[in-house]
Amino acid sequence: MAVKTIWQITHSCGHQAARDLSDRAADRRAGFAEWLAKQECTACWRAAKGGDEEDKAAWLEAKRAEEQAESDAWSEQYRNTVVLPYLAPAAQAVRDAECVAVAVDVAIVRTPNTK
Repeated sequence: MAVKTIWQITHSCGHQAARDLSDRAADRRAGFAEWLAKQECTACWRAAKGGDEEDKAAWLEAKRAEEQAESDAWSEQYRNTVVLPYLAPAAQAVRDAECVAVAVDVAIVRTPNTK
């Protein structure tokens, strides 16, 4: 005896459709068919959901504006704040760099050229 794979579904909206449930396990097809019968058919579901796209777009635009405002507020808060670590005064940094440069020059002069 063959296992039933095509089910005739009468949706809650009154429309009927033949559904291929072969992608479901055989012991779960009847339960899924019952669940489908409690749902609207695909066409009715899409028609009912069609108006939601405009609401979703408006919500998304408002959400992005809110996030941008939060980002701008955070940016403004930290714009003038020094977040770099303390650096040595410029004069001291120049002296340190000159000492390093002299040490490198001395090391280069004292290194024998073996070529």
